[in-house]
Amino acid sequence: MSRVLKYVDVNSHSPYVLRSFKPEANDIVDENKLEMVRATRHRFNEDRLKILMEDAVARARDTLSRAKAEAEKIVAEAHDQKQKIEEQAFEKGYKEGFEKGRQEARQQYGLLWEEHLSQFSMLRKQLLDQNKMYLDYLEKEALKLALFISEKILCQKIEVEPECYVKMIKKALEKVVVDKVFIRLSEQDYEKVSAMEDLSNLINGQGKINLIKDPLLSSGDCIIYSDYFKIDAGIHTQLENIRSTLKEIGVIEDA
Repeated sequence: MSRVLKYVDVNSHSPYVLRSFKPEANDIVDENKLEMVRATRHRFNEDRLKILMEDAVARARDTLSRAKAEAEKIVAEAHDQKQKIEEQAFEKGYKEGFEKGRQEARQQYGLLWEEHLSQFSMLRKQLLDQNKMYLDYLEKEALKLALFISEKILCQKIEVEPECYVKMIKKALEKVVVDKVFIRLSEQDYEKVSAMEDLSNLINGQGKINLIKDPLLSSGDCIIYSDYFKIDAGIHTQLENIRSTLKEIGVIEDA
């Protein structure tokens, strides 16, 4: 059989059609499905990104914790190793060996030990400073709260027990020796104090007490005066004087 490939004339103007291909209806891409796929992929990427970020934060915290623990371990090991070297040198029983061992310890662990010791000292100072600031703040706030509570308790006690109000007046008049005294009270306190039997014994001698109802005063206010003096003995005034004193000595800044 001849191996010579004979010439075959192929008309390129009318090529053979092997197969005509038309896409089936099911092969047409549904844009809505594509959009759903894209949205699902977007949500998946967002969720994955969130998980990756949370994992990164957790890894960072874990790394920081392990680094801190490793630093503490290094400091402890350095300290232990330093002590061991010095003890071994000391056990040799002669000065040269001891000095040599101590120098080796200093060279190997001295810088590391000093670095961590410096960091520890700095952190300790910061904690002490912060603790002092916090205690000072709590002390001032406690004083403010104590003044506020005291004022509320005293006002309530005066409303329930007029005798407490009279005792406050008597305390203000301990060193007063006059014939006539005027006391201005709030309308609420006037009704309670005026109902008491004898008020003349509140001042020394045979003085007379005149009660005056003052609608401008609040419960607990008390202004005592005569021709020779004037005393503001009210609860609010006394507490305000305490506040002012605490401000002057720098115990509190604002009450």
